[in-house]
Amino acid sequence: MVFVVVAAGIVNTILMSVLERGREFGVMMALGTPSSRIVWLVLLETAILAGLGYLLGLALGLSLTGYFGTHGLDFSAYIKAMDTMPGLSGIVYPTIEFQRLVVIGIVVISVALLAAAIPAWKASRNSPLEAMGARRTMINRIRRIHWQVTSDHRLLIFAQMALRSVFRNPRRSMITASATAFGLAAYLFLYAFADGFFEQMIQNSTQQLSGHVQVMAKGHDVDLSPDLRIADNRTLQQRLQEHPEVEAAAPRVLLRAMVANPGKSLPVELVGIAPEQERAVTELSGYMEQGAYVQSGETGIVIGQKLAEELGARLGDKLVITVQQAGGDLASSAQAIRGIYRTGSDLFDTEYVFTDINAARRLGGLLEGEVSRIVLRLSDRAKSAGLARILNQSPLLTNDGLVAQGWESLLPVVVQMVEMSQVDFYLILSVVFVVVAIGVMNTMVMSVMERTPELGVMLALGTRGLQLQLTILFEAFFLAILGMLVGTVVGGLLVVWLGTTGIDLSSISGALEAIPGITDRIYPVLIFDHVWLPSVLLFLCSVLVALYPAWRASRLDPVEAIRHG
Repeated sequence: MVFVVVAAGIVNTILMSVLERGREFGVMMALGTPSSRIVWLVLLETAILAGLGYLLGLALGLSLTGYFGTHGLDFSAYIKAMDTMPGLSGIVYPTIEFQRLVVIGIVVISVALLAAAIPAWKASRNSPLEAMGARRTMINRIRRIHWQVTSDHRLLIFAQMALRSVFRNPRRSMITASATAFGLAAYLFLYAFADGFFEQMIQNSTQQLSGHVQVMAKGHDVDLSPDLRIADNRTLQQRLQEHPEVEAAAPRVLLRAMVANPGKSLPVELVGIAPEQERAVTELSGYMEQGAYVQSGETGIVIGQKLAEELGARLGDKLVITVQQAGGDLASSAQAIRGIYRTGSDLFDTEYVFTDINAARRLGGLLEGEVSRIVLRLSDRAKSAGLARILNQSPLLTNDGLVAQGWESLLPVVVQMVEMSQVDFYLILSVVFVVVAIGVMNTMVMSVMERTPELGVMLALGTRGLQLQLTILFEAFFLAILGMLVGTVVGGLLVVWLGTTGIDLSSISGALEAIPGITDRIYPVLIFDHVWLPSVLLFLCSVLVALYPAWRASRLDPVEAIRHG
């Protein structure tokens, strides 16, 4: 997406550059230059300029990569998230592949040539008389509106002139506004993709297993020993459900276990659940691929599809589960596979095995009414930390040595993964923002250069420099509004469409396996609070970048400006 935005900026700049030289091409043809030679001349100049730009960008990119390739990028603050990715440590050293540099260079030059080809061909088809006629029309038009500028200093006059200028040359206006429109559309999509990525990571992680808040014995988050348990879950669960923020609660028994068949054994977490209550807290029952969900009072286990593949197990096969009981003894039980679920996260689908809570109690040596944790689902996920803090100050928990933890504490890997991914996404968004700003400024500069003779005539007829600046700034303002409207519509429709159908990432599903909560399909989410400020900044940027070309236009010498045409 960043490359597409950069390519669009190149296209806009090249288009305006070629259009700005329309009169120059007319003079060349009047002197006998063949139209085909003009096209080749433009393409050659474009290739040279694109090559120079590529070399400058390459030098800057290699310098940055060389520096960070030596010193490294410190991600030690996200070490838990990094530990889930095979082969990565807290320090990352960027590298560059030569083949990619060559491909990027070819693509950049090709995009520039394609952008220049059509307008150069169209310019070569115009006759010299058409170019001269266009100039006479321009002068007559300026004379008709000049008296308004010199006789009335109200801002409305300059706004009217700018609006006329916008609609007078729709091709130029379309190219200029498209820089803002495309940039905003790309910005909205990238932001929505990032928010959808983070939202899916958090939502799936909380809805599949953790819930929003969990109550447990102190230390159970570190040591899943069955000795750390809640003695009377019924009374406590009832009291917790009376809290206005709590929508549902469910008890669980958690045991570290080894699951094995004759060919292989793997470590897992055995989760004993009360199926009906669990359905109100998590959504695992909706991920069943084969067989049935956990049934109350029945034996058997439900395992993930990835775990089944690694064990070579199928529905109905028996697996031996070994756990450490309360008191330290080991216990084993052969359980048939009653169901296989698939969440899309290999990390989750390998680690968790589910069974009925009473079966887990018996295997772990717990008494009736004893559980490892009580899981809560709230009406608002954002209130989890606040509720956990309130509960931890309540005698309801403190008298029995219990603690409450919000999902942020329960899922530190998810939190760090979100924070680390945000750094990457915001870096990309910053690059897009800078590229769009430069593209808009280039387009505005080219727009002013194209109109140099027109601006020179206006100055020669008595228009003041400040008046000229206001006219150009108003024009930039109207073009920015037009670009924002188009960009908002295009970006919004794109997000709505992809938010419904999703973005299929199955081709890179292997790279997503280590990211908790992420599946092979991402649904972009547009959160207004996250995009309004960047959108406003992009709008202001689109207007403010016109300050330089406006100032430059006001400093033109009328004679030299007219001669420029």
